[in-house]
Amino acid sequence: FDPAARKFRGSWVGSMMPHMFVYEGTLDEAGRVLTLESMGPRFDGPGTALYRDVIELHGPDRRTLTSFVQGEDGGWTRIMSGEFRRQG
Repeated sequence: FDPAARKFRGSWVGSMMPHMFVYEGTLDEAGRVLTLESMGPRFDGPGTALYRDVIELHGPDRRTLTSFVQGEDGGWTRIMSGEFRRQG
């Protein structure tokens, strides 16, 4: 969390590409949904696209991550989702 900007910040680098995603985002008022956005290379051709990762806490033992890419029409397409559960 960057207190001066009042935003969450982060980065991600995948070994399969030469691009570092730099994220900026916000947490909802309930403190359960973190939405992060970053510009990155398009999957379907040259240029860049806006990406969005949404991390949602569903309780102390479960969270989900859903990733989206914004199309040229402004709409969002889900490109990945995952569920994380604590075992034990």
